Amino acid sequence: MKIVGKVKSHKNMSENRLAKKIDNLLEFFDDYQSVIVALSGGTDSSLLTAVAAASSSKALAVTVNSPLVPERDLRQAKEVAKKLGIRHKIVQGKEWELEEVRTNAPERCYYCKKERFTRIKEMASRLGYAVVVEGSQVNDLGENRPGMRAVRELGIRSPLLELGFTKEEVRRAVESWNLFHKPVPPRTCLATRFPYNTFLEEDELKRIDQAEEYLERKGVEMVRVRWEGISRVRIEVKVEDIGILTEDPFRSEMLEYFYRLGFKQVAVDLAGYRSGSMDERLGR
Repeated sequence: MKIVGKVKSHKNMSENRLAKKIDNLLEFFDDYQSVIVALSGGTDSSLLTAVAAASSSKALAVTVNSPLVPERDLRQAKEVAKKLGIRHKIVQGKEWELEEVRTNAPERCYYCKKERFTRIKEMASRLGYAVVVEGSQVNDLGENRPGMRAVRELGIRSPLLELGFTKEEVRRAVESWNLFHKPVPPRTCLATRFPYNTFLEEDELKRIDQAEEYLERKGVEMVRVRWEGISRVRIEVKVEDIGILTEDPFRSEMLEYFYRLGFKQVAVDLAGYRSGSMDERLGR
């Protein structure tokens, strides 16, 4: 396998551990003749898709699309699947119809994942696939992820987590495979940009997605635009990048774009980017 050869060419202990984990991951997929990979377009699921495409005789990537999915992720999932030459199905998710999801309940992720993976499991049964896998890894255990409970309840396998892959190891493995032109920033469901118990509107989700994509295009690698009201947003970036947002001409150009989107008050969070910052309001 191309990735294994590259990883094993490094001599240090860390790379040897990674090479062993890659071998174990290949063995995991070798145990199944057919597999469906839930491909979000992110780094973790893209690595799983690459290994599944190389190992399994019958592999299918499935991407669930809905108003909650950043448009960038959908494009990225299509590009990864095309590059790997794996069959790829995009299905329209029905989680958007659930009250717990539309009202952005604290357990929203559980209901969303349960709906999505129930549909994928039904697809696997109907089409004759032996197993469904998803891309959670070790670092995800330190975050508030109610959706992991749904994954366990439905018997979805999480090979990266089961084999002890960290986020950093996944990143290095993906770089070895050269799946992306540049590093992929972590993204999550767009609902995470909104306070809990806020009714989610499709137009508002789209505005947030456009605002984040604008900042990414401008070279801001890690960004969250948090919705604080119909016309107010709070931007989180890495602390070392805060100065980029506050200095002209970037500041003026950014404000002009955000104003066009309908945001009249734009704040920069001096605490910087942190995953799941909306959980802070729940005392988590």
